[in-house]
Amino acid sequence: MKIKILLLISFLFCFLEWGNNKAAFIFEIIYTIFIEKLSVGNFFHPIIFLSFISILIILTSLFANINIKLEKITVIFLTLLVLFFLLIGLLSIRYKIIISTLPFLYFSNLYFKQLRNQKKMLSN
Repeated sequence: MKIKILLLISFLFCFLEWGNNKAAFIFEIIYTIFIEKLSVGNFFHPIIFLSFISILIILTSLFANINIKLEKITVIFLTLLVLFFLLIGLLSIRYKIIISTLPFLYFSNLYFKQLRNQKKMLSN
């Protein structure tokens, strides 16, 4: 359960920069989209929609048992998205982006190691 909370928090603190002096953390972007500028059109961008659904699935998994395959797919999607952020940071040499993605990638790695260890224990 701790690892899921850490995954969620570290994802929300991924940092993005774009354009001329525009930057925000994921949680700030979510706040802007869903609280300040609530619009159906904002929600249906594929990255925003899938990220929001993934966050909801992780939140749900904290309080209820959900299908482990769904949970894995969710973490894989978020990991791919954060790897994309990392690639953007590396290509544009933006250290804030690079550094902000590392905690999520670390916790994602721990999550999958934990799943692998649980699977080994169940098979023994």
